[in-house]
Amino acid sequence: MKLQTVFVIVLLLAGLPGCRSSEGGDGGELSTNACNWVGLPTQKSQARIINGTACADLSRSPVVRVILVNNAGQQASCTGTMISEKIVLTAAHCFVGRPRRVFVLYGDGSDMENLMAEDWDIHPGFGGMGTTLFNDVAVVHLPHSIDLPLLPVLVNGEVSEGDVAAIFGYGQDEKGDLDFMILRSGEMRVSDVTTTNIRADFGGEGSNTCIGDSGGPFLLRVKDQPVVVGITSTGTKTDCSEGDNAYFTNLRDPSVIKFLRRVAPNAWYY
Repeated sequence: MKLQTVFVIVLLLAGLPGCRSSEGGDGGELSTNACNWVGLPTQKSQARIINGTACADLSRSPVVRVILVNNAGQQASCTGTMISEKIVLTAAHCFVGRPRRVFVLYGDGSDMENLMAEDWDIHPGFGGMGTTLFNDVAVVHLPHSIDLPLLPVLVNGEVSEGDVAAIFGYGQDEKGDLDFMILRSGEMRVSDVTTTNIRADFGGEGSNTCIGDSGGPFLLRVKDQPVVVGITSTGTKTDCSEGDNAYFTNLRDPSVIKFLRRVAPNAWYY
C-alpha cells in the first residue's frame, strides 16, 4: 500500500494494470513534471514524488491531503482528489486502520485549511486476493463546499497500454523524505489494463508513486481535459525504486462506477 501510516496493519497488497484514453498520448519521453496538467506552476525547489517535481500555488490544486486519525490518536496520511465541491476521491485501503476522524487539508503554507469530514464511504467490495487489491476506492464527504478546482472521473472512454498518465501525491520521494506540505507530480506510462486495475511499471524513466501517495489521481488527457482514470493503490517494491510495478484502481470498472454513482451522484463525470 502506498499509505503513510503509524497504524499497525498487516495486509497483502497488490497491483493494477494499464490504462489509456482516447487522447492519452503515446510515445515520446516521460516527463518528471506534470504540474501543468492541472494548471499549477512549479516550485523552484525540486522536491519529488519519486523522480518527480513539486507543484506550487496549492490554493488552486484539485489534489488534497487526507489525514486519518484512529481511536489511539495515531495518524495516517493519504492523497485525494476533488471531484465535487464537497467530495474527495481517495483509496479504500487508507481506511483499514478504522479511523475515528478524517480531515482534508488544502491550500498553501500558513494559509492551509483543515476541514474535518462529515462522513465517508468505502466500497463494500473492497478486498484483496494474494497481492492484488480490488475496489480500492472511497469517497470523503465534506460538511460544506470548498473553493478548489475539480477533476472529472472518466466513465466514457478507453484506457490503453502505452498511454502517458500524470501522477500526483503528498507522499515520499526517492530519498525517503516526506513533507505533507509538498505536492509532487510526474508522468508514467501505462503497462497493462484489466477491468479492475491499471499497472504502470517504473523502469527509471519518468516518475513513480510511493508511500503517502495512496488515493491520489492517475490522470489522462481527453480532448485537452485532464480526467481521473485511476487511484493510486499499491506497488511491488517498498522503496518504490526502479523495477517497481505501480497499481491503480481502474475507475472504468463497472463495480466502481456503480459505487461512485450511488455515493457521489453530484460528482463530475466525464
